Amino acid sequence: MDEANKIKSHQQLWLTNKDGLKIFSQAWLPQAEPRANLIIVHGLGEHSGRYAHVARYFNERGLAVFALDLPGHGLSEGKRGHVNNFVDFIDVLEQLRGRMIKVSPGKPTFLFGHSMGGTIALIYLLDYQHHIRAAVLSAPAIQIKMGPPTFIKELVPKLAAIAPSLTINSGLKPAWISRDKDVVAAYRTDPLVHPHISLSLFSGMYNGGKHALANAEKVNIPVFALYGSNDVIIQGSAVDAAFDKLASHDKKKLVFADNFHEVHNEAEQFVEFAAIWDWLKPKCE
Repeated sequence: MDEANKIKSHQQLWLTNKDGLKIFSQAWLPQAEPRANLIIVHGLGEHSGRYAHVARYFNERGLAVFALDLPGHGLSEGKRGHVNNFVDFIDVLEQLRGRMIKVSPGKPTFLFGHSMGGTIALIYLLDYQHHIRAAVLSAPAIQIKMGPPTFIKELVPKLAAIAPSLTINSGLKPAWISRDKDVVAAYRTDPLVHPHISLSLFSGMYNGGKHALANAEKVNIPVFALYGSNDVIIQGSAVDAAFDKLASHDKKKLVFADNFHEVHNEAEQFVEFAAIWDWLKPKCE
């Protein structure tokens, strides 16, 4: 590993979305010229700061890493767990990419999305894959196991039309994210983590996942999908179905035995990181 790439700088990048909300984003930059750019999209109720160790790993291998706090999450403005329209997440992701190319221009761009962020990433690719060299979908929430029965989920869009910003508890239990008790404890005490989800966001996630699955065959860039075999939050079978539909000639899928939802926060996380890097590295050229 290039010694220069071990020396990193950190920048805060503030964006303003179309609703006038201040959106927090950040960049971890290697001292040496970046080999490529990596954008990270976090999941429901969390924030980009929880991916600092992921950024560090790829930063040390010469990638410039960018991440944002989605509206209603982390340090970004907006009612906690609420978005007016799920497509607003796609818009702000493209806005971050626009800022990224000003900071680190002329480099291949990789996209990493986890959980809800994985669904956002897949939907983003339907319109913007020409901007992305390759994408990593970590436990994408195309369908979720948790939550109410399907017939209730189908009613939520109608309820959301009446009270879109009404928030409920997401029902996500911290113990489900990782087998690592320290990770779970940190999640429980993180002041930027919240359990809220609005009816509008619930509806957006549910319909967004259906849209992503129905249109997955439109994606033809390289895609790496992964999830844990003991993930009780997302439906692994839906990830499998979307993966099988991808038109990508270069696609890879790994299921990590016994892992929970956040494979990147399990004891075997560096096995995951190494697998991703081995796959991404040739694509930096």
